[in-house]
Amino acid sequence: MLVTGAAGAIGSAAVKLLAEAGHRVIAQDLDPSALERLGDLAAERVAGDLRDQGHLDEIARVAGAEPLGAVIAAHGVPGAGSLASMSRERLRLILEVNAGTIPALLAATLPPLRAQGGTFVAVASQAALRGEPDNAVYCASKWSVRAWVQGIAPHLRGDGVFVRVLCPGRTEGPLLERALEGFAAEAGKTVPEYVAGILALIPLGRYATTEETAAAAIYLADPSPARPTVLATSGGEVPW
Repeated sequence: MLVTGAAGAIGSAAVKLLAEAGHRVIAQDLDPSALERLGDLAAERVAGDLRDQGHLDEIARVAGAEPLGAVIAAHGVPGAGSLASMSRERLRLILEVNAGTIPALLAATLPPLRAQGGTFVAVASQAALRGEPDNAVYCASKWSVRAWVQGIAPHLRGDGVFVRVLCPGRTEGPLLERALEGFAAEAGKTVPEYVAGILALIPLGRYATTEETAAAAIYLADPSPARPTVLATSGGEVPW
């Protein structure tokens, strides 16, 4: 299985769970030094920028060397901030990384996925299911992934390839911490004040752990047809 964003909170949790279950794992991330945080986990490391066609070609070669059962696209960049305050460069980066690299990654891995009858899982966000204040660009990036998956999934199902999208709610980790800091600043509140208001919106009463969200992605990576195309795991905050 291939996991992108493998040095991130959700990606590294997915690599750990898959490796412990005995799967062959290819761990991809932008920074080779970040992949060192995976320690002695049994995973092949591949570092590079998913916006670069040369790196996508490398992934295609590595992924095609053996049967490829699934791809879990868990990479991404934060995007908190009001649309009015967002620079064009930042806006372009968020859309390019969070949205534009997903179809390109599928194109690179589609041949080995077809050969194996595999599954492609894009990790989006509950921001793909509703608009959020001071988060418009991030919502747009994740919304487009969810809509793209829903559009392309029926066409690839005939080839034996399942394409699915996970829309997790707030998950523990550095990405959430940075986002909460940005939201709190935009709202003119301290981080604890803002967090208290957010937790009140989640019926579960807490954030998801990285392991819980990674396990949900692995659940979607199962080739069984009895899996949804879109899975929302928001603790009840965003019904789907």
